[in-house]
Amino acid sequence: MDKFQNYKPLRNLLRKYNLRASLEDLWRYAQMLSKNLPMEHIWVNNEAVPISNFVYAWDIPIICRELILNATSEGMKRLKTWAEFSAVVRAVRQVDDAIAKDQAAEDVLMGLMPVVQQQFPWQRKHHLNELMRSLKIYSSPDVDALLVRETGIPARVWFFVGFAIAGAMAKEAGISANQSYEFVGITRAQSDQVYRRIATTFNELKTVTQSEQQYDDRWKFTLNPMLRWPLLSLIPGQPHLLHCPIPSYVLQRVSSGLYYEIVGAQGFGKPFGSAFEAYVGEVLHITFPQPQFTIQAEQRYRVGKDEKLTTDWILSDAQATVFLECKAKRMTPVGKVSADPEVLTKEVSDLAKAVVQVYKSIRDAKNGLTPWHPNGLPLYPVVLTLEDWYLFGPLVDLLRREVETRMGAAKLDISWLTEMPYSVLSCADFESVSPTMAHVGLGQFFERRFAGEESRWLFLDFAQKYFPEVYRATAHRVLFEDKWRSVFPQAVLPKSFEQNPVTG
Repeated sequence: MDKFQNYKPLRNLLRKYNLRASLEDLWRYAQMLSKNLPMEHIWVNNEAVPISNFVYAWDIPIICRELILNATSEGMKRLKTWAEFSAVVRAVRQVDDAIAKDQAAEDVLMGLMPVVQQQFPWQRKHHLNELMRSLKIYSSPDVDALLVRETGIPARVWFFVGFAIAGAMAKEAGISANQSYEFVGITRAQSDQVYRRIATTFNELKTVTQSEQQYDDRWKFTLNPMLRWPLLSLIPGQPHLLHCPIPSYVLQRVSSGLYYEIVGAQGFGKPFGSAFEAYVGEVLHITFPQPQFTIQAEQRYRVGKDEKLTTDWILSDAQATVFLECKAKRMTPVGKVSADPEVLTKEVSDLAKAVVQVYKSIRDAKNGLTPWHPNGLPLYPVVLTLEDWYLFGPLVDLLRREVETRMGAAKLDISWLTEMPYSVLSCADFESVSPTMAHVGLGQFFERRFAGEESRWLFLDFAQKYFPEVYRATAHRVLFEDKWRSVFPQAVLPKSFEQNPVTG
């Protein structure tokens, strides 16, 4: 069957919808699903049921993209009522179901990979620590200098203006770009520059969206250009009036999204990697106090004529030692939507290289060649990633095979994969589970993790299952309150700061 035929009913339906009104309605549903507005209910079998039972947060960007492509200013329908909105939700589901029927059975498991990349970020609760992590990294002197060089905007301005926009978007579907932030020392030229870089016109957005659109099994996962331009000018003659159907995209754009402003800049790699490494060090020192724990930063050492570096951090207690390597590289946008084993193997090759790099450092340490010397305790290699790769199912196996291949090429003992099993852990998960590690001890935590099938679980799931009381008590701490106050001195900080602040 012609793949476009699966899509035509959705296209034809959305042509009846008014673009501006429907995007404003979509904003309201997005706010409900993010719990910024009261959830609406519908009657099902004489029972009031929340609409969140029928539509999910990750549906919103798909519907938004399709409205941009197909709705018109002349359309008479809108998404205001559940009947009109549910008709669109059903049409989206029907396209997805039709595409799935065309997939071969053997492709189904690999097809879960883009699903995980799409849905997991929405399923995890948005946490202030993710925003603070970005602020700390991008406001480090060398990275901030790159931002200014490439965009003309320092990190503090990006964050303040972005957060102000997101705050306004929590209350209204639109905002005027003619805002003044001079009361906090931000010039009009600076704030205008932020708006110019995160806003676009409808015609420009539609053109880019059309160029990205796919009609095969990638349709649902097609990159949404609103991640780059979350603010949209829809009103002719009034370009300063901007709509924002997905407010969370604004926060992403001015925090982790700054990566794409500087990733191609000359001299990007070293300062960005160093800033991430320094951030991890701060979290380590906050979480693992002396003298119970010892923390050793990266050090140089020589083996013959070769100068080498230890892993970025070495963390020890009386039970075990963790060799920790920080990696800031992200999965590419292509990798996030791919179910192709060759593409995904290429994606995880950098992670595999980092894992083997840790094992090489451990080999030198075991041979007494590094400033850290063996203590007879269990050793655990960990690669800590800035972005969550959501290693799941087949991706775990692809990574393992790539690690084994590289281990063989480096003449490393393959049995180490069993004796000293490695972990790949996102920084977000590490921030949440590291207090549990500190409470129960490194040896107990990692030994239990690698005792069985739990080694394939996500770290958060493992910690919640086996150390539930400790995890619940410590996982939701808020880091670096003092940094928040330095950026937002006039702002009222969230109540979570009062409940469990951690400064550093």
